[in-house]
Amino acid sequence: MLIRVSAIRGFTFLVGTLVIIYIFRKWASSADQPYLTDDRVYPSSSIKDERLTTSSLPLKDTPMYDELIELQFRTVRISPTELVKSRVKREYISETLTYNEQTFRQSNAPILWLDEQGDIRWNKIAEDEMLKYLSEKQFPHVDEIQHGSMKKEEILKICRARSMFVLHQHWSGFFSRVLCFIAQFGQTLYSSRIGVPRGTRFSSERGEKDDFLSEGIKRYFLPISICSAYENEPEMISMKNLIDTENNAIQIATTKGLWENRNNTEDRVLSSSEFWKMDYHHVPIRKWLFDRKKTSVAYDSSFKILTDHSDEHIYAPKGAKDVPIGEWVNTNKPDAFSSDLLVTKKNYKLTWQDYVFGSFLRYMFVLFFGSQNAPRIEFGTRVLAQYWSSYLTDKHTISSNKNVFDKLAGLYIRRGDKSSEDSFWAKHQHWRNLSLYVKGIVDEEQRQKKKFDYIFIMTDDTSVMQSFRDYADPNSKGKDEPYAREHLRGRDILYNVLAPQQCFDPFHRIGFEQFLVSMRFLIQHSAFTIGHTDSNVFRFFREAVYAQRQHQQNVQSYTYVQNAPNSLDENTEKKSTLKLV
Repeated sequence: MLIRVSAIRGFTFLVGTLVIIYIFRKWASSADQPYLTDDRVYPSSSIKDERLTTSSLPLKDTPMYDELIELQFRTVRISPTELVKSRVKREYISETLTYNEQTFRQSNAPILWLDEQGDIRWNKIAEDEMLKYLSEKQFPHVDEIQHGSMKKEEILKICRARSMFVLHQHWSGFFSRVLCFIAQFGQTLYSSRIGVPRGTRFSSERGEKDDFLSEGIKRYFLPISICSAYENEPEMISMKNLIDTENNAIQIATTKGLWENRNNTEDRVLSSSEFWKMDYHHVPIRKWLFDRKKTSVAYDSSFKILTDHSDEHIYAPKGAKDVPIGEWVNTNKPDAFSSDLLVTKKNYKLTWQDYVFGSFLRYMFVLFFGSQNAPRIEFGTRVLAQYWSSYLTDKHTISSNKNVFDKLAGLYIRRGDKSSEDSFWAKHQHWRNLSLYVKGIVDEEQRQKKKFDYIFIMTDDTSVMQSFRDYADPNSKGKDEPYAREHLRGRDILYNVLAPQQCFDPFHRIGFEQFLVSMRFLIQHSAFTIGHTDSNVFRFFREAVYAQRQHQQNVQSYTYVQNAPNSLDENTEKKSTLKLV
């Protein structure tokens, strides 16, 4: 009897011990999960990746294997800081350089220049150093966060009132807001404060219904700052209130006010609603990057130091000292140039070097903040690319080692509510004929002596999509738009197969999502795209494409992206030569 009792007790003890061990192991393993109560910040890279490694996947070197690799394993960024790469160390060159684009590109000293076509150029080290600066300014201590060594309370200390410069989001349409943010962000560079956009709900006719959190454009892009990344966390409500409310904020309405408050240490946020007014041409980063004298510069440097641009690596062709602004306007200009200038001398005007630097800043903001959308949109782009790649490869028996998109052209046609902003409509009181968009592609084919067999259509008008599919149909009996029919017949018309109506509806959440999927697909895969910069979307599109590709020689702002002509007699190419003094 004693033995039986002891055995039962032993068994009970063993079971109890195993249960305790199981519970402990479950608790220990759960500590790595991001949704538990641990207040330490864990980046996605620190969470155990449960996907199979490529080495353990079956059926290697098969189409299905390649498809999975393309969709799942190629990196998708979750922070703009991932753009920053460890590259060569920058150099300082004190002497003035002779104008030579090859020398500029190869130099390890940051250099800006105008080429003979009037396009802004910058070398790789200038881009690397600028992106590094933006990363460190917008995401301080990001390395500690990536390694899981920072708690949320420490992020609250980083994102306190005295550390934030809040930018009010523009009230209008989607890409108006994007371009306004790009135009207004420059003013934050006078201060060490983190630039943080404030969410503004879309208006009733522009997507309000699905903007549940009143974020506007913010949820469609990567976080713009460390504060933006965590502002919707429940534990961060105090930070969220600082961003969203005007209570106790220092309002910045003039360049003078911006200058006077750039180093304000009061425990109050700076707040600005200005978009094009502020003068951002003398921010410290300009001298840090391009000053030949290696002047010691800080955010509290004097007005005299920051406005002295007499010795900097900014050049024009043939060593020209002056570029008439009336003869040249940078292709990524804002809707309005700075009107409230920091330099208050009578008759003072911005110099061509000021315009070049301002243009460089905007290209860098496009790269840093707009070179990728939120991960779900990036994955949508991959699915779309994989769909059409496999479709066209199968249909035309294309070799798997060829890039099927080498023969892809894109058309962007925005209609809807945009007649009041369309230059062609203003003159003719109707939309630009579809044949004019097709002519833009035909002109490029003649220049390149190649044919674009596949045309991807990005539009908000279902009738446009239907028309293009009809024009390409060899069996169509239609008679309208004879030019488009002649040149499209037999080509493959591509579109966003993920969009509910084969085009995007710009007034609903799913429309925004799929519109961005289509745009990102064209940015990544189109060999040439026609649209019109009357549309803010196409303005951004052109800037994003040029910013990503301008390091290639012989690439101009119009090489991959052009406006549709206004008539069948007009050539699309706008090649010009810079007039110098």
